[in-house]
Amino acid sequence: MGDRAGARPLLERALAVREKALGPDHPETAKTLHNLALLLQQMGDLNRARQLFDRALAIRERSLGPNHPETATTLCNLGLLLLESGDRAGARPLLERSLAIREKVLGPDHPATAHSLNSLATALRGVGDLRAARPLLERALAACEKALGPNHSNTTKSMNNLADLLQGMGDVEAARPFRERAWKLNREALHLLLPVLSSRERFAILMDRSPQLGSFLAANVDDATKTYEAACAWKGAALRASSASTRLPADASQEARRAANDLAEARGELARLTVSPPMPRAGEPSNAERFDALRTRVEGLERRLAGWLPEFASRAFLDVEVEEVMRTIPEGAVLLDTLENAGTLYAWVVRRGAIATAAMGKSSDFAPLAQEFREALERDDEEAWKKAGAALRARLDVVLKPALDGPDPENVPEGSGGKAKTLYLSPDGVLATIPWALLPEGDGFLIERLPIVSVNGGAAMVMAARSKRGETGDGLLAFGDVDYSGLDRVVPPLPATKAEVEQIAMRFRAHEADSPCRVLTGKEASKAAFVAEAEKARYVHVATHGFFDLEHLAAALGGTTRGLKGGKISAPLEWVSAPKKGIGEWNPLLLSGIVLARSDRGASSAVAASQSDGWLTAEELQGLDLSGVDLVVLSACETGRGELAAGEGVLGLSRALSVAGARGFMLSLWKVPDDETSKLMDGFYQGLWEKSETPEEALRATQLRMLLEDRERKVFRPSTWGAWVLLR
Repeated sequence: MGDRAGARPLLERALAVREKALGPDHPETAKTLHNLALLLQQMGDLNRARQLFDRALAIRERSLGPNHPETATTLCNLGLLLLESGDRAGARPLLERSLAIREKVLGPDHPATAHSLNSLATALRGVGDLRAARPLLERALAACEKALGPNHSNTTKSMNNLADLLQGMGDVEAARPFRERAWKLNREALHLLLPVLSSRERFAILMDRSPQLGSFLAANVDDATKTYEAACAWKGAALRASSASTRLPADASQEARRAANDLAEARGELARLTVSPPMPRAGEPSNAERFDALRTRVEGLERRLAGWLPEFASRAFLDVEVEEVMRTIPEGAVLLDTLENAGTLYAWVVRRGAIATAAMGKSSDFAPLAQEFREALERDDEEAWKKAGAALRARLDVVLKPALDGPDPENVPEGSGGKAKTLYLSPDGVLATIPWALLPEGDGFLIERLPIVSVNGGAAMVMAARSKRGETGDGLLAFGDVDYSGLDRVVPPLPATKAEVEQIAMRFRAHEADSPCRVLTGKEASKAAFVAEAEKARYVHVATHGFFDLEHLAAALGGTTRGLKGGKISAPLEWVSAPKKGIGEWNPLLLSGIVLARSDRGASSAVAASQSDGWLTAEELQGLDLSGVDLVVLSACETGRGELAAGEGVLGLSRALSVAGARGFMLSLWKVPDDETSKLMDGFYQGLWEKSETPEEALRATQLRMLLEDRERKVFRPSTWGAWVLLR
């Protein structure tokens, strides 16, 4: 299932048991050595994997004999490791010996023989002998189909291997049917698998199988319609799966509702153990043991809930047609949808009646450009912004220019060209880390040319158009001037947030006098209050500190920006044995969130003690039902940050709000001064309520006004107004 982090401690424990009970030279010990070596190879630790393979091979040759099938298995996988290490000369005799043993002992049609055929073909391809590799791959595919059936994952891999070879030989047409069939089988498999996995496992399996999508995209690179429909089905599949399993339908069973409540409580406990761990008492389980038990419980509840929901897989792994996406795009607008897959960035420009595609290059080429561009904006360095922006824009213009200016009129249907009036944008991977509105456009910014609306992609737009929205919440719920005094570490106050939420409330009451308006400050602005009240409101505004820390949780608080200094929070996590980075190994949603007041009052079973600590993580936030909330504004710093997951966007607060079902939300990409944030928020709500502007219109108009004021004062300060992005 791609969950390597979950597999490793089990294999290590099995090895320790077998070495102690059976001895270091027993065949069963060799089996576990072999399996652990395979895992370490997949995790990138080739040196350690080589040591274990060598040891397993020596045991098997000595105890089972040089021609035993298990000896052949280790020979084959050691050969593949040598190939990966660049030792082709050392790999080939091992692979040839493995194949000879398997053909003789197991027969020509055995799945293990097919594995050796595929492996030796890989070695031959590596030295350029494609003609010798082809019959081996054809034999491997035939053996898999005969022994395992046409729908097995190994059969799919054999199809892609043969297709890769054929394409490398220049026979694209011969490769195409294998790509098509492999992609179809892969999608069918995910339809079956996604409903029975937890959120973490969904990520793991999608990352593990992403090369299959890459093979399909490469085979159909000139067919924009075919590749975009595949991208729509793939992009955000884990997000949609999590959304489908989080919000229960009205007719959900009592058993499902109890499981949902248990899940909310377990997520809260897991979050508290991460950001505010208690000191264990003598005789109690350690924090590490509690963490592992809670994570296991959370994942088990996620699987159970998914299994109770009807048509779960079809809602997660979505099938859409390009024409359906086109119908969701307003007249005069264009959608720029990007996808990162296997280190390559792809993009599609979609408008009513026309679609175009382009491979933009390696994401690693964009990463330093994006970082330089973002850092120049954060420190208001105009010269650095011009230089970095020009370099980044030059790389982006392969898709941005046709999106903005329209395609060649000779190649598109009449009426589908022309300059874009609105840009709908769905960036992925490294492209999700930059503020596109602040890209250079002439002597100014792209935001001055046209409105930019951030969305979760064409599939999400289709899903929103298909779904029937339930009832909208009522009124405004605002949090500000939070009392941080009861927290387990020092958090600096944000004095400007008091006037901010009072001004927002005044504007709301003037606009909607009959709607409820609740402003929570001081001790009342608590995490427990947010969990209890947010689901009922139409607008939710939270003015507080945000936090994000993926690498480690180090003590680093201070300053008057709405973020904990350096994006860090403090917690002693030395007891966590798992690596702190990686989609399948660590949960980024536990390391991002917002800070609210501590509540010492009693709590219901769903809230419990875990929701009184004041630290609201994205992990907890995603468990709420915010489907009736029109707009969530997190007036805090770095709330748009998170871990990048190719095909799944940014794993942080933005993802949590999407899973929770919020219809729109506004977040920040970096730390913003307290006073300037209050000013921007006041202008935003004035446009939203007093001028009846859409959220996108209100944000853009406010940002342009602040830009004009900067120019009148002859200053360059996009850091104070340009960090904000609004997703709908």
